[in-house]
Amino acid sequence: MNLTQLVKGKKAKVIAISSSVNQVSRQRLADLGFVPGSIIEIYLVGPLQTPVAFLVKGSVIALRKEQMEAIKIELLH
Repeated sequence: MNLTQLVKGKKAKVIAISSSVNQVSRQRLADLGFVPGSIIEIYLVGPLQTPVAFLVKGSVIALRKEQMEAIKIELLH
């Protein structure tokens, strides 16, 4: 599943970044903390459902829908 499918109140673990993402964008996401093994959760949703702010490694990071679609996650129970 990808990050667009995460619902508020649930946590997930980053599994991978899609191979379709170019190297610059992939590095930017990694620099922001979206690396395999990171635990993330929704912090705030924009008024039009985008952008969405995520809590990742103690920081709040906002992503657009296109960026969220590239991040593969696994839900935590």
